[in-house]
Amino acid sequence: MDKFNLWSCVSFSTCWPRWRKAAPEIRVTLRTGDPEHLTAQVVAGELDAAVIGAVDPRLPAGPAGQRLPATLASSEIAAEPLVIAVPSGHPLAQVAETAVSDLRGEKIVTLTRGTGLRAALDAACAEAGYTPEISVETDDLVVLAELVGRGFGVALLPRSAAAGPWPSLTMIPLRQPAPHRLMTLIWRRDRLSALSRAFLELTGSLVP
Repeated sequence: MDKFNLWSCVSFSTCWPRWRKAAPEIRVTLRTGDPEHLTAQVVAGELDAAVIGAVDPRLPAGPAGQRLPATLASSEIAAEPLVIAVPSGHPLAQVAETAVSDLRGEKIVTLTRGTGLRAALDAACAEAGYTPEISVETDDLVVLAELVGRGFGVALLPRSAAAGPWPSLTMIPLRQPAPHRLMTLIWRRDRLSALSRAFLELTGSLVP
């Protein structure tokens, strides 16, 4: 039984109806995890494919900004702009747009190290000339958004996550050029079953 781990439910839901129509008998197992862990599972053959969050194009694609192992092939399937999320009532909630440099001195809520989003935050802050002051770390994007809404700090978030049902959270666009989160599909170059190949062709990652 082929196993597919898609880290982004948004990306998965986009191709799921077509995949079910093409292979109605398939059973899909969804797993979540940080990019480094998922990458290691694909390398080990425990997973046929995974979608990981990579960082800005200015850095090498891969987990935490590192290059992917040579045994893996990859295909960028989505790029989503990052935004600043602040609790309602925060001074930045009144501005039309902001920059990562405006977060200097702010308490920041973020994901744990080893994730694409954390790598993007660290890289953006380094480019702005400072080290982020981390107040809370979590491995869950939903919990991260909730923590911001409860006033634990501000955050750099994917736009889709910040636009969720968070009445106490305000999303602020970043001035261009804004960092993006890249969603990258990875798989083993030398271990591709017929079903895996069909899935990759469906996502446009492979040419039939």
